[in-house]
Amino acid sequence: MDRYFAVVARGVEFLAAKELVAMGAADVREVVGGVHFSGPPEILYRALLTLQTASRVLKPLREFAATTPEMVYSQVRRVVWEAYLNPQRTLAVSATAEKPPPGPGGRSSRPPQSYSRGGPRGGGRGGDRFDRDRRSNEPPPPPLGGTTWLMNTMFAAQKIKDAICDRLKNEQGARPNVDKEQPDISIQAHFAGGRCTLSLDATGPGSLHERGYRGEHGAGGAAPMKETLAAAILQLTGWNGLVPLYDPLCGSGTLVIEAARIAMRMPAGGGRAFFACEKWPDFDGTVWAQVTTELRSKQLRKPPAPIFGSDASETQLLAAKDNAYRAKVDRGIEFILRNVEDAVPPTDEPGIVVTNPPYGIRLGDEERLAGFYTKLGEIFRTRFPGWIVYMLIGNLDLVQHLGMEADDTHRLMNGPISCRLMKFDLTNAPRTPVEPKPVELPADSGDTASGDAESDETDLDDDEDV
Repeated sequence: MDRYFAVVARGVEFLAAKELVAMGAADVREVVGGVHFSGPPEILYRALLTLQTASRVLKPLREFAATTPEMVYSQVRRVVWEAYLNPQRTLAVSATAEKPPPGPGGRSSRPPQSYSRGGPRGGGRGGDRFDRDRRSNEPPPPPLGGTTWLMNTMFAAQKIKDAICDRLKNEQGARPNVDKEQPDISIQAHFAGGRCTLSLDATGPGSLHERGYRGEHGAGGAAPMKETLAAAILQLTGWNGLVPLYDPLCGSGTLVIEAARIAMRMPAGGGRAFFACEKWPDFDGTVWAQVTTELRSKQLRKPPAPIFGSDASETQLLAAKDNAYRAKVDRGIEFILRNVEDAVPPTDEPGIVVTNPPYGIRLGDEERLAGFYTKLGEIFRTRFPGWIVYMLIGNLDLVQHLGMEADDTHRLMNGPISCRLMKFDLTNAPRTPVEPKPVELPADSGDTASGDAESDETDLDDDEDV
């Protein structure tokens, strides 16, 4: 059996581990940022197609001490690359690295670089060049990955690519070409604790969170929630698809679309056009076809219970409907144009509310949102008795305005923002009829990382491809 590694956002490794055990993987072991497992090719294919919370699946080839760049080069050359590559096949190399500890104030201790223009491009005294005279007096930035030499991952990726190409030239007489878009073999290196783990990337271009249904409609300038985060939230609620689900701030629809896909037993990776492992020399097309046929045969035409999403923005709702259509779940979701101040249970049968209210990260956001959270708490307490409400909240100071005490919490990362998924059990709450009153809705409501946050899942230095 081969060994594999599923890259997972911190805090939800146990969810991916449960999925892997359920599909029959062996040697399942959680670590920070991922899950180790092993199995035959069938398990790899199932992991790629069905894992809800993983961003990548890798096949580790070699782990070694990365004390110097020369050691990295030497260790990489020892891998029998001719088993995977020849001069007619293409490759791409990417590298990630553990970031150094934060400096004072919680910020990265790597000072910003400053640049000056030394003359017109291609002329003057060197053109665009680094202005050493304008560097700060701070000490040099610490290296990455627990090493003493790695200052950027581009250098590491280049070193690894050179070692691979030099070995193949020596063994086969020619070097393979580089193709960053769709290479035959994609190689990933990760540096941490002074060591390097070298792996084949079975995923290919783009993360597994890219399900293939996201359209071009914007989300008010803020990044939509990643599909893997939405799936993790739904798994944490314990929702089994047999009771109604409602998101009253659905935005572009990620939570309700992922809910519909789960309820309809649609494989998370079923919408992807390509996986890198399909170009591996040992790829088993027969087993792949058997797995995909089996997964398709289990799909349902509609969710067992109704799913609803509402939003005050026509633009957002149009994006949600378009995304649902591309995800092939448009028949399983009812979208409603509605302000959250007018939110009421969309069905007589109690179910669960799952939503991502705005929490803001800009100056003045908290004061502006305090009244909104007060109203939101009132709406849930008085109009949703018998329901269980789950909210992803990224500003804990706003929780006090809800007027509700959480029954359970779980820490999650929404991009770089530390959040809490909070459970409010209203199954025993009395119903108090209220007259809806207008409330000023924040512009960044619903299905976003809030405050234009980017959606990096792991605490890694950015990938660099060569």
